[in-house]
Amino acid sequence: MRRSKFISAMALLAASALVLRACGGSGGNTGGGGNSQNQKPEDIGKADQVYKRPHVEDSGAFTVVREEGYQAYNNNTGANNNFSNTVVLANSQLSPYFFDLVNGQIVIKLDGDLMESVTVTSKDPMQVEWKINKNAIWSDGAPVDCGDFYLLWYSAVSKVTTKGEDGSEASIWDSSPTGYDQIDKLECADSDKTVKTSFSKPYADYRALFGPMLASHILEQKTGIADITKLTDSDTANVTKAADFWKNGWNGFDASVALSNGPFAITSANQEEVVLERNPKWWAEKAGPSKITVRVNADAQSAAQQLQNREVDVIAVQADGAVASQLRSDSSVKTFAAAGQTYEHIDFRMDQPVLQDKAVRQAIAACIDRQGMIDKLVKDVDPNAKPLGNVMFMPNEAGYEDHYADTGNGDVAAAKKILEDAGYTLGGDGVYAKGGVRVSFKLGHKIVERRAQTVRLAQASCPRPASRSSTTRLRTSTATASPPVTSTPPCSPGSAPRSSPARTATTRARTPVVARTTTATATRTSTRSSPSRTPSWTSTRAPRS
Repeated sequence: MRRSKFISAMALLAASALVLRACGGSGGNTGGGGNSQNQKPEDIGKADQVYKRPHVEDSGAFTVVREEGYQAYNNNTGANNNFSNTVVLANSQLSPYFFDLVNGQIVIKLDGDLMESVTVTSKDPMQVEWKINKNAIWSDGAPVDCGDFYLLWYSAVSKVTTKGEDGSEASIWDSSPTGYDQIDKLECADSDKTVKTSFSKPYADYRALFGPMLASHILEQKTGIADITKLTDSDTANVTKAADFWKNGWNGFDASVALSNGPFAITSANQEEVVLERNPKWWAEKAGPSKITVRVNADAQSAAQQLQNREVDVIAVQADGAVASQLRSDSSVKTFAAAGQTYEHIDFRMDQPVLQDKAVRQAIAACIDRQGMIDKLVKDVDPNAKPLGNVMFMPNEAGYEDHYADTGNGDVAAAKKILEDAGYTLGGDGVYAKGGVRVSFKLGHKIVERRAQTVRLAQASCPRPASRSSTTRLRTSTATASPPVTSTPPCSPGSAPRSSPARTATTRARTPVVARTTTATATRTSTRSSPSRTPSWTSTRAPRS
């Protein structure tokens, strides 16, 4: 199945641009079809394993520190899609399928608390029937029903457009159509607790659809639309109202619209702190923690100090060798290292002339030294870390194969040859150019030190060869705006970061740059049920005496 990030955004280049951004997500669901893993066509209709949340003892309240704050309740739009949202929303916005970590492998299971069943009733033509648990309700008591499915589908396939800043037409909804655009028809039945979908052709990734869910009845209340399932493109006025609320009505936090269909509900939120408490309307086994407070600290070293000072219970920050060493040397802290389901990569903005040339993109990919980055930034955290060889599957997922062994090996000579074979010549300023277009760009990144380190290493790996009178280089520099090329750490497998059509209508090509992202998490030792399903680097501290 394809993944797309609860996910994020960051920086700029002069003639063209590269941006480091936090993107994708695993433990929860993401925009544009949700989190997923590509399925083999023959797996269509294969019986699903079922996941039901187990009974756990009450573990009280605890505080988590993360590097980036919550931004919006609707993580399904390109403008809002961010992994920092995923972390907070994973247990308050459920999807039909759940990602379970079993013996180090991600296994996709039917969420048996939310769904009664998902059945492929026909393979040709492909038809899927989704039966919602009759007990499933939102935190205001309204049923989780077909309207919630319809909203996700219609927001993705509506053909109503708006003009972007560059004058081009783009979807008024700012949602990815992937997968949904293969559904010809969506029908409601059984008092809206059954959803029937008919596909134009077989779609193996159907398990990735319909998540994360939002309460469609809230959109109806706020827009005056009587029945979302009756909304079509012919009703332009109501489509415009619905799309406006879809993009803006769930921004930030408003308890009256930010409803939960999961075990936790957000009770307060801002960019510095989010508080989640048990959802009193949750119909299945209650969560272990009674309350989870998520605080923001972008400084991994400072977060580690907070843990050691017993100010917080958990830290979940970017993998940092110094922090790992610091916590491992603390006898009261137990650490664990494991790669997560996100990865670092470079995105090329294809609206930039220099990056439209495949040779330039190949040269950049050739000179980036992925193994060098891992050795300097990741090995102290996870000695087993390796460059990622697949953007659809992670190594802990069935189907993983390394397709990029010959990419990103710091081969400057190869990068130089690629450019020269494509007709580029070295200028007196040490920068390659062709037809007046110089291979010069800025590499931007999210304002986190770990990202800055990645950028510095990327810069160092490319401007190395020398000519007779000057240094041969793919000229790079850093910046902090919205770029034409984007180096985007971390993103979840198979998902390209998206920008809002209203802001920019660009296409991005992507190249894996580093490795799977290992996040750092530290907790005091006790019997707790973690709110996150993402494997991470973890440290546990003994309970306070």
